[in-house]
Amino acid sequence: MRRRDALRILIAADPLDTDSREDLIRWHELHGEHDLAESERAHLRETRAALGLD
Repeated sequence: MRRRDALRILIAADPLDTDSREDLIRWHELHGEHDLAESERAHLRETRAALGLD
């Protein structure tokens, strides 16, 4: 859980940090938290769109 919390802190400090958000998605998937992973995917899509990466 420390890793998850650290990733959340990084994302809160820099909402445009797509690498940390992708790591958090993987963390949720590895721990069977599929709803949370999907929620983070939605945030990642929004972030990527804001950055013009989509």
